[in-house]
Amino acid sequence: MPTVYRAMKMNSEGKPLIGSNARCLGVRVGAAEDDDINPKDDGTVEPNETEGMSVAPGWRLLMHWRIPRRLNGHGVAEATGPDSNYCWKMGTGEFVDGALTSQLRLKVTSVSHGAVQPVKRVQLSEYVTALEATQPQWIIDES
Repeated sequence: MPTVYRAMKMNSEGKPLIGSNARCLGVRVGAAEDDDINPKDDGTVEPNETEGMSVAPGWRLLMHWRIPRRLNGHGVAEATGPDSNYCWKMGTGEFVDGALTSQLRLKVTSVSHGAVQPVKRVQLSEYVTALEATQPQWIIDES
């Protein structure tokens, strides 16, 4: 399984907060520029070249406005994200296209970005449920 990082808020149980916002475990749905995935008219989503939940190969490669300010000086000069964000990691393999779970895959879009996508065409609700099911696998890694 590829290693992926994402900056997310923490819930009361010490795991990533589930939600449909850029600082949660989930996706922003719609056709706007900041949205992560745009379902087809029948409510399905499918793997493609760019859409899905954004991740990076290392926390230092996340957008500086996502990395918590407290990490300035830890290999990041301009971390401006809220300190309520944490840098979470899932997986242990190389950051390459491949399966994350039986229902999700990583599509690498650049050396510093990837998208977590469904492995096949599914209803949006199935994709969201698959993302949420990864919650126990995420650990904080800010070292």
